[in-house]
Amino acid sequence: MALVRDVVERHNFPSSATNRKPFPNDAGGSSKTGFPVVQHRLKATSAFKRARLDQGVQRDMNVAREGLSKSIPRDNGLKATNVIDNSLEDISQSNAEAVEAMTEEERQRERQDIINQLGPGIGDLMSKVKEARARRADSRVTDEGSDLVPHKTSSTATKHSPPSSPPLSSTRRIRFVEPTDADIHVYESQPSSPKRTLALLPPPSTSQETSDILSLGTFKNSHPYGPASLQSSMQADDVADPPETGTPEDIRRRYFPLEKPPEDNPALTWLLPSLPPSSKPSDESGAKQLADSLPIDPRYSLSGVQLSPSQVRSLPTHLGLHHHASMSASLDTPAGYTLSDLLLLARSSVPAQRASILGVLAKILRFAREDAFVGRHEEASECSSDQVANIEAMRRDMLDAAMEALGEKGGVGQHAVDLLWEAIVGFIYTDFDLTDLAELPCIEFTPLSQPKHATTKKAMSEWGSQTNFTRHSLAILEALPLARILPALKIHLVTSPSPISLTHSRVLDVLFVLSHFSPHARAIVSLDAGVISAMMGPHLQSSSDFDSEQGKPLATLSSVRVLQALSRCGRDVAAALTGPADVLLRYIMTPLPPPDHEGWRSDGPSIELLTETLVFYALLAQYGIYAHVATTAQNEFAQIGAWLLTSFRVVAEPSIASLARAYLKLLEALIVCSTDPHKTTPSHDILWSQVRGWGWVDWMLDFTDVVAAGYQTAAPLSSAHRDARKEHEDEFLWTSIFHTLASWLESASLNSVRHGEGEKAVVSTRLKPIFESGCMAKLTVLDPLARLQVWSFPSSSKILLLEALHSLDAAAGLVAAVTRLALTGLQSEGKSSFEFPGQDIHNVCMRFLESEASQKLFNNILGFEDTIEMPEGAHIFVRPVTSLLVLDLQLWYHSITLARSNFMADKTIVCQELVTQALRILHTLLPGDEHYAGCIFEALCDNIDSDFAKGLLSASLPDEQWNKGGMKILLPFLTRSLRPQVANSKDDPDWREAAYIAPSSPTPESIARCTTLSLPSLSRLRGARMQYDQDLVLPLRSEWPTWPLDHLLRSSSSPVFRELPSDWDATETDVVRASLSLTRIAQELCSRGAPDVTPSALMSREEMIFACMKVFMLEHEQPQPDSGGEVFRDLLVIRWMNELLAPFTYANTRGDHLSVAKHGSSLEHISEAFLNTPFFQFYTDFLALYDAISFSQPLFGRLLLPPISMTYAIDYRKLLWGDYGHVIRTIKTGVDDLLCEDVREYLWPAETDTQTLGWYLKALLRSVTSGFIRWMAVHHLALNIWPDLRDEDVSNSGRAAKLLSAIVRQGSFDAIRDIALYRQLKDEVWVPPICYNQMDGDWVARRLNFVECMADQQVKEQLHGLFVDKDVM
Repeated sequence: MALVRDVVERHNFPSSATNRKPFPNDAGGSSKTGFPVVQHRLKATSAFKRARLDQGVQRDMNVAREGLSKSIPRDNGLKATNVIDNSLEDISQSNAEAVEAMTEEERQRERQDIINQLGPGIGDLMSKVKEARARRADSRVTDEGSDLVPHKTSSTATKHSPPSSPPLSSTRRIRFVEPTDADIHVYESQPSSPKRTLALLPPPSTSQETSDILSLGTFKNSHPYGPASLQSSMQADDVADPPETGTPEDIRRRYFPLEKPPEDNPALTWLLPSLPPSSKPSDESGAKQLADSLPIDPRYSLSGVQLSPSQVRSLPTHLGLHHHASMSASLDTPAGYTLSDLLLLARSSVPAQRASILGVLAKILRFAREDAFVGRHEEASECSSDQVANIEAMRRDMLDAAMEALGEKGGVGQHAVDLLWEAIVGFIYTDFDLTDLAELPCIEFTPLSQPKHATTKKAMSEWGSQTNFTRHSLAILEALPLARILPALKIHLVTSPSPISLTHSRVLDVLFVLSHFSPHARAIVSLDAGVISAMMGPHLQSSSDFDSEQGKPLATLSSVRVLQALSRCGRDVAAALTGPADVLLRYIMTPLPPPDHEGWRSDGPSIELLTETLVFYALLAQYGIYAHVATTAQNEFAQIGAWLLTSFRVVAEPSIASLARAYLKLLEALIVCSTDPHKTTPSHDILWSQVRGWGWVDWMLDFTDVVAAGYQTAAPLSSAHRDARKEHEDEFLWTSIFHTLASWLESASLNSVRHGEGEKAVVSTRLKPIFESGCMAKLTVLDPLARLQVWSFPSSSKILLLEALHSLDAAAGLVAAVTRLALTGLQSEGKSSFEFPGQDIHNVCMRFLESEASQKLFNNILGFEDTIEMPEGAHIFVRPVTSLLVLDLQLWYHSITLARSNFMADKTIVCQELVTQALRILHTLLPGDEHYAGCIFEALCDNIDSDFAKGLLSASLPDEQWNKGGMKILLPFLTRSLRPQVANSKDDPDWREAAYIAPSSPTPESIARCTTLSLPSLSRLRGARMQYDQDLVLPLRSEWPTWPLDHLLRSSSSPVFRELPSDWDATETDVVRASLSLTRIAQELCSRGAPDVTPSALMSREEMIFACMKVFMLEHEQPQPDSGGEVFRDLLVIRWMNELLAPFTYANTRGDHLSVAKHGSSLEHISEAFLNTPFFQFYTDFLALYDAISFSQPLFGRLLLPPISMTYAIDYRKLLWGDYGHVIRTIKTGVDDLLCEDVREYLWPAETDTQTLGWYLKALLRSVTSGFIRWMAVHHLALNIWPDLRDEDVSNSGRAAKLLSAIVRQGSFDAIRDIALYRQLKDEVWVPPICYNQMDGDWVARRLNFVECMADQQVKEQLHGLFVDKDVM
């Protein structure tokens, strides 16, 4: 309050206002004008002044007005100064006496301590202090002399001035250490200070109205000393014990409470403890050594290069690498920028600075990506998971920064596009090992979530290796907010100075990558976005095809490739692209110059744009869309065909071959559209009569002759014109020729008279010289077959693997095209009208399928092996292989069917070979091969007849069932399962058709039904094996023979019953018999060929158990049984289920492991593909059905046991032993019949649930258990009683004593004996009765000791006879 008393209120009235006379009506009247007089607030007495008056301050003011105030006499100050000087003299004298009493060694030690604490310059400092004291003494003498002169005091000033407070001492000064040469740094060149200050955007609001603000990420690399951390540190200081007065910590708390700790604050390093003399650095290197010991974050230069730790500490920070960093500018400040600094500067309001920083971020991201992932196919080691996580975090932050600046104009927007390109397209280059974005495989990007059942370390590592880095990359791309990105990209497309500019090209690259996501593709083609119209602008505005100065197309190829990628995503997206398709007609209408024209170039933009346009039209035609282009541009198409004939006669370049392939692919798709005009959209868009009238087949045959003549004379696609990636361009061209001719013949067989016999004769006549010519036969058939025969799977290098896949693609594709052409020329006697080495092709296909190379190939693609990291689009190269295998099987099957009378004696052997081959091929099919899978199902059902089944199985179907069709009654169920109905989502109960992926060669059915042309990614393909994917039926799961059971269980909703043919007549029992018989045949034939078949070909134990459960569940919620009775009581059904489960019983797996698939998924995981509810609900219904209708059926009871093993949740054991404990007496399954590979999964870990143990005890005391059920109860009770059965000590001795007492008092003699003498080992399981007869060891004494300690007298007496008297047993 003393400080408050000395405050005098100041009145700022004008000088004239202090002496004015008051107005007459100031008291409350009005002025002369009639308005109230303004009462100034300063005229009234303030509350502050009134408080001072109440405290007696007015008395002091009156004294001051009377002139009683006097200046403070200086005698008091002189006396105080004299006292201080006398004290200093006394201290100096005592110090001098102490120094004189010391020895020389003590003086040296004290001198060194002072130097260590205060530095080597303390001597000079003390000298200066002594001189300063002498000067103050001299000045004090002068001041005392001047005080003798009286001071004049103005009475006026004293009258109105308040009493003054004692003045502060003017003798205290701040002392500075004299600088030395080492303390002065001479800058070589000091940059001028910026005239414009850095302005940052304000922090975003937290209100809901500004929720569209993007976060740039947390400031991870900034100081951890924000307000929260300061407050917490201050609270921690208050709670901790106060430090000793005068220590550095006490000084820091009292005088610098808000500063950073000395370890992170260069200005407070003097508070750190000094180093010992032996390790104390010199003055020049001390600061540097201290700074080097502190951890720093990664820092980057303006070129995007990460600085090494030595560079960070050694580079001079005045060169511009610290100006806006968060650390203070001092000599110890590290050079460079942290990532957080750059992300903060990326929001600068200075456009030039913001653009520059965005460019730096793009360079940083590119360097980080190249250092971590480029060259992964070499012998370099894989990047760690932490490194991937760090790069992904960096990538997310930079994507946010790029999207924030994407809508800006000028250089900021352009650099934002560059950063967006690096974060999206750059990583796509890395993920897929691309050299050109056009090489990106035609797959749909779909990120994978972690499988719910991948709980073990092995499963997690398998999932991680399957998806690798692409999983993170695709997840980031899927989460992009296109609602913000697309409008900005549209602006860049419209405002780009030229279509050949870098920004325009990179925007198209980003759109091309985003088009591989179906949701993103639909957003791009939406009318609201307007991206397509902006992208097609250059195609409408340019007056010429290319820029004459740079030779680049004004309407870039990238925009057409974006349209291609969009059309592959889905039918609805392709239907929205008919407008851009009209724009591209200009390249069809523009005639190409002749190849011998002056200035013509084979790699000119006209040919490239025409090629890409034809590819785009072919993609639309595979949906049956835009087929009318053949009518609209029929003359122009004819001109293109004539130009190709002329060009191949003159010169054959790879670019011309690419144009020819695109033209042939378009003709093939349009021919398939004309096969059934009702399949196109709209219908009758193109007709077969039109196709015949245009003479396409004549052109195809003429073109074939021209190409063949060129190969026989000069080999037009010579090595001089080949590119390394187009080494097999000639084989791809012949593949297109043969596929187009085959589609023509297939269409003619349906639409022409006599099934197209005339067309077949014409084509075979024209092609006969080609297959008879040694050169052409070698090129088209023999060389590819030879490569297939010697093909090997390289596992040492990813580059060699890619080359091998390209070679396999070309060879298998050409042989498949030849086989398809031969298949269309089959005649009634089973021979083809084309002369080709059919038997050689069949032998090569069989050897390839059985080879180790093919097994490694398919197992690595499906994820069963991990020999080498497979490219993300590796399965695309395998599609021709599966096509070849299926076409060869079809040719073989039709040959057998048409000429079956020629080998009636060998019919069974040949059919068995065909069925075995079909089953092996079936499990190599990939998404898009559903049509081929249907063909194989047809061949299987047709060739498995009564003689085949009797020769392979112990029992066959009844004769009356073979008369109804035999296995053919399953064909509607199997083919319909290839295109199932799936739920839209978990929240949407509506059903839809599963995705229909177009086959490699279009068919009339695929034209009408296919929903996408893009294959799923390899990551999704592998993930479908671990986590059920309802849209992917292929690769086929091993339980496919039991698909008819699924339709029977859902007979009320399954569409197959509405699509059955009119002559189909089979009962439910017939379907179950046929399904189990087919399952038995598939298991038998596939197990014979193991390990030559893929692991997915054999059903696992859990899959077989669940399939048998479905048979019993057919009676669930059924009213009274029909005339056929209950299905599971049929003798054949029971017999085949027992035979199917036999390889999985403990008796067969205990000693010798058969070739049975064991991919250890639980029943809960297996059932996800069928159930819409948890498996626990299914098991509850299954148990209730057993209780209601089983009548102790043995197999029914066996199927109850797998879910009660210790690997499942305790709820299953509580349900069976507790809620349905009364059915325990009916389960009499023996140990050998138990469905398990290792019985220990039922025995360990020990049961600890008290309620479950009580049910075990109850069942044992009532003597209602037998077989395995009794062993399980005895085992877990004994484990909870006897400490020698457990590795750990007795955890609950009280419970053990109670259990033992209850068994001895209430149990039968057998129960007491089994519990008392039970022995078991973990390593080698003893099954009953061996586990009850082991009397060796010291366990008897240990149990007797336990009984003596824990049991009462009655229990001791009864157990003593069991343990001691051996005769009792």
